[in-house]
Amino acid sequence: TEDYFRNDSSLPDADREIMILAAARELEARYAWFRHEIRAQKLGIAGEIIEGLRAKAPIEKFSGRERLLVEFTRTLVRDHTVPEPLFARMKSELGQAKFIEAVGLLGHYMTIGTVIRLFEVEPPERIKTF
Repeated sequence: TEDYFRNDSSLPDADREIMILAAARELEARYAWFRHEIRAQKLGIAGEIIEGLRAKAPIEKFSGRERLLVEFTRTLVRDHTVPEPLFARMKSELGQAKFIEAVGLLGHYMTIGTVIRLFEVEPPERIKTF
């Protein structure tokens, strides 16, 4: 599944990494955060976005597409559902195929985050996560 999302998905790489970081932070999955912060940096995702996710900044601190991705991710992870207006906005922004992939991606990382927490998988020592 992870190889699909990294190599074959139609989701833009930056969207994928923002959503993964938002999910990892909500789930407090430090190892996933560590792995994907590196990928986000390599993709050129702005440090302000990464730091905002790390700090669980209010949604108002994000703008544009990033704001929608973070709001959708946080809501789905916290509530296991999203209100219809948010569902519709996300689907409209991404289109149906990418929207379905985004939901699948989040389901995958919600599972990974839960397993990481349950088995206390930690990043290497001295690595800053949150």
